[in-house]
Amino acid sequence: MMSEAAKSEAKKPIKEGFLVKKGHVRRNWRTRWFTLMDDTLHYYKNRGDPMPAGSIDLAGASLIVPNSGTTKKSFLMQLSSLCGKELLVQAPDQATLTDWADSIEKVISEQAKQSLQASGAGSMRRNTASPPASQKDILQAMQDRDAGVKVQDVTLKTIQIKKCFSGEAAIDWLIAWYFAKDRNEAVSLAGEMLLEGHFQCVDHELIQQHCVGGPQRKITPTIMCREFIDSSFVYYKFSAFNPGQMLDLLDSSDESDSSSDDNDLLTTAANTQDSPWPFATPGDPAGPVIKQGFLMKKRLKHVKQDWKARKFIIRENSPYLYYCKGSKESKLSGSIPLKDCTVAEMDDKSDAASSVKQHIKRNRFSLTTSSGERVVMAAPTAEDRLSWLQTIRKVIKEFTSP
Repeated sequence: MMSEAAKSEAKKPIKEGFLVKKGHVRRNWRTRWFTLMDDTLHYYKNRGDPMPAGSIDLAGASLIVPNSGTTKKSFLMQLSSLCGKELLVQAPDQATLTDWADSIEKVISEQAKQSLQASGAGSMRRNTASPPASQKDILQAMQDRDAGVKVQDVTLKTIQIKKCFSGEAAIDWLIAWYFAKDRNEAVSLAGEMLLEGHFQCVDHELIQQHCVGGPQRKITPTIMCREFIDSSFVYYKFSAFNPGQMLDLLDSSDESDSSSDDNDLLTTAANTQDSPWPFATPGDPAGPVIKQGFLMKKRLKHVKQDWKARKFIIRENSPYLYYCKGSKESKLSGSIPLKDCTVAEMDDKSDAASSVKQHIKRNRFSLTTSSGERVVMAAPTAEDRLSWLQTIRKVIKEFTSP
């Protein structure tokens, strides 16, 4: 009979793709292939490996996604299982991070729903006799899918931020569910939870405008974390989803390997601006990003003709396709000149495909530079390949003489 592990592996993943994972022992960062199942998140050393290198059970797990600019690395999320296993991963961009976080959150929610149904428990009910004893209880109540605070997607400065709630909505909810007797008490309670790191303000400039003292008042990071604003147009989001033991990590998140600058989540917001490449390189590698993401790469004339997962970046005003190891955007591994470059899609039978691993046969394309060097790449999906081809061809057209 097929084992439970084999049955799980036989199921079609809810989501899959490359992410960068921080090691548990050496504490270094490595690109891994992740697959999200209906109860577990698996990761593999190589795409197509028969068995995962590791897994984390999502039943009762907690998820935290910090605000952009509050960590030394961008696009991070951290998972903590019910048994205390931690997983810290990095996405290539904000859209990918949001997509993964939403998918994982849905799995955690579904697991919680199934657990409630199995135990015969219902959804949260209003309790007028006594409020929950701790902030954790209040936080879990606020995140209740049926009776929690109302969340919505908001657009701030052309950036869409999902699952936010206004300060006014949070205060109304705390009063309606008898966690506070009036607005002053509710603001004080929300401020305490903000100071503990349970909420994050999604736009600090609005806090600057509405804190006591107005725009002229100097707002420090401490003040931004202490004063909760009772306003319909100042928005917050939860720091963690399903905050079980995850909230205990908020106090210990700065305990990381001192020999590395790749600290864990919720580090001090310092040096968070995108810095240029620390050395001279072709084009404009510090320009705004047009497109970025993971691709498999193979250099046909290289001594080692093996496939490597690399993060590729295309920037404005630059005729180069840059690439680097997944977590080391500040250390450029190389670049491919796109001026006068030829790009072509590849099918399963081209370029001696019989010698190519089955999982890399699909969604391949090649780039041939003006000097004749040929690079073959493979995208995770057909949609990803089409998007990369369209962007690359646009850059080639822009910088190639007619």
